[in-house]
Amino acid sequence: MMDLILMAKDSFNSQPMMLECVAPLNICGDIHGQLADLIRLFNLLKYPENFLLLRGNHETPIVNRIYGFYEDLVRRFATPRLYNVFQEVFAVMPLSAVVSDRILCMHGGLSPSLLTAPSLSILNEIRRPIQVRVCLDRTKKTRLTTALFQDPPNPSLPLDLLWADPDINTKQFKYSIRY
Repeated sequence: MMDLILMAKDSFNSQPMMLECVAPLNICGDIHGQLADLIRLFNLLKYPENFLLLRGNHETPIVNRIYGFYEDLVRRFATPRLYNVFQEVFAVMPLSAVVSDRILCMHGGLSPSLLTAPSLSILNEIRRPIQVRVCLDRTKKTRLTTALFQDPPNPSLPLDLLWADPDINTKQFKYSIRY
């Protein structure tokens, strides 16, 4: 499993922080544990030219802790090592994509930082990895994430790209229809 995770990290590191792609294409949102979708995503490693993945708010330490990803890995593998390596992978994932120079994609929303930016190229200037502070657990000699709320830093452009939701007072705002 470690080899697979490290391959994913290498794949993400080879991509820009703002991916550029051309229509037609399919855009999929959160998979929320859908196994069939997850298996399709694993094809990313086999056919990387056919799949692009963006980091979302679930690829953050705080959400991983709250929703049990950390506990699941430690229970199954008796060590936080895999969890820490996953955090390293998440820290290098692209945060946005532009489709055919017309559609800007990200998990969260637009950032006030984009209002003053001369162009969207600012999105490629985001430095990776988006840092997560770690410390040594002296009793177990393992690295542990300590800054759960600071990945990415608040406030920041990366944080907005992962978390910002539209303002309900915005003209022509409409809630999405889910399920």
